[in-house]
Amino acid sequence: MLNLKKSKLFICIVVIYFILVGLPSPASAKSTVRRYRGTPSVLVNKYWKYTPSHTNATQYFYGTHNTFVAKHTYRGSFRSSVISWMGLFGYYVIQGVDSKKTNYHDWWFIKPNKNFSKIRFGFITIPQNDIPKHEPAYYANKVATRTSLVTAILH
Repeated sequence: MLNLKKSKLFICIVVIYFILVGLPSPASAKSTVRRYRGTPSVLVNKYWKYTPSHTNATQYFYGTHNTFVAKHTYRGSFRSSVISWMGLFGYYVIQGVDSKKTNYHDWWFIKPNKNFSKIRFGFITIPQNDIPKHEPAYYANKVATRTSLVTAILH
């Protein structure tokens, strides 16, 4: 009786595993992530503001065709010359060269809502040959709202 229960439990676990994970298969060209050059076109000329909860200093973020800009952050204002971007788990993952330290890369993680009125975002700066150690959701822990060009540029 005990062996029957154990075998049923084992079969259930195996079935659930294959339903959730699927059959293991070798990597194919279809499973690779496509990388693109420049800033994603849907993020070009869009401006966002973010106010951290512990302060009333507003931070601004926006993208141009080849750069992504941050103003008034804990690192000061800086711009990343965008090398490439990719779509991953519904996030735009943008990699750019840091304007202050050329041997470092800025990684931006942006997940917009449907009409781009709000985004979840985050960024890290790491050495050139390193890659982020976590998934995009780990880094994109702030919510920014859309603002106008005039507000973002003037501040």
